[in-house]
Amino acid sequence: MVVDVFRREEAERLLVDGSIDMKEIAYRLGFADQSAFSRAFRRWTLMAPRTWLAQRSSLTPAASPAMLAAQDK
Repeated sequence: MVVDVFRREEAERLLVDGSIDMKEIAYRLGFADQSAFSRAFRRWTLMAPRTWLAQRSSLTPAASPAMLAAQDK
């Protein structure tokens, strides 16, 4: 579904950016609450948002958020 693809990509971008918290990410993406967002993120990636972010950060410790976002394209 197109909406899920957008939501996942935007969620990943916002998580990597790090300037807003998960509650705000959930709100911006149209989820009822943070737990609904977390469930959807687990469905998309098979891991919790914080786990995904920590794993991604450990793979590229010197990379900036802008560099990480560019790698996704």
